[in-house]
Amino acid sequence: MISGLIKKLGANPAARALARKMGISGRAVAKLREMSSPSKSKARRLKDIESRIEDLNFKLDLLMDYYLDVSKAHPAKGKRLEMQQRMFRLLCQFKEICERHGIKYWLEYGTLLGAKRHGGFIPWDTDSDMGMMFDDAVKYGEIFKAELPSDISFVIRNNEHAQLIGDGVYCDIYCYDDLSDRIKMRLYTFLFPKDMLSIPKEVMFPLSSIDFNGVSFSAPANVDMYLRARYGNYHVLPKHAHPYEHPEWDDRTIFYPDEKV
Repeated sequence: MISGLIKKLGANPAARALARKMGISGRAVAKLREMSSPSKSKARRLKDIESRIEDLNFKLDLLMDYYLDVSKAHPAKGKRLEMQQRMFRLLCQFKEICERHGIKYWLEYGTLLGAKRHGGFIPWDTDSDMGMMFDDAVKYGEIFKAELPSDISFVIRNNEHAQLIGDGVYCDIYCYDDLSDRIKMRLYTFLFPKDMLSIPKEVMFPLSSIDFNGVSFSAPANVDMYLRARYGNYHVLPKHAHPYEHPEWDDRTIFYPDEKV
């Protein structure tokens, strides 16, 4: 009953004129109408909320960039640096073949995090990660094998994920299936909850680009949303050594910038 009255009040010119005489502003009437029967669809209201969240995330990025100078993180050195250089070669070789044949691929997990936060490898990283659709991995598998250098192998393991292996290093290629409005990773990893393996398509596609060691690579459409879903506040450097740290690779452990070891 009240809802119907509010609608009539907003739609009837005479009622609006009476409302003005009574000192009821047009904004108040419009607000009442919105409350009784929202003019925006649920999807539109969700979009508005997402827009506000993105704005807050942008402001957070500015604050984090101001207060946290990630460039001061200790760079890789010695055997770790050599390993990263060899992994970078694998990434570049795979990228070139994918782009030559129009195959979708993207940086994943820690490699994407490193690109966003460090402009390259996370200083203490010892592996690399990419993603692609499983159908493409199968369809173009022979092309990868034919066009990769002879010292680099492309293999699909257990119909779950693929790997590039060569020169003493490897790159994990996480493979996804198309689920209409989402894509789902085939390989379950203990690092993240199972619901993190399924990603909305609008977060991933259309693919964007990101700089990695001075070279442009494909990346998810919304890198920030992807990384926040995977890692939370990914701007903050870890306080302690990486769980997969190998002490024999160098003589110190990575901590916060300027912290004594």
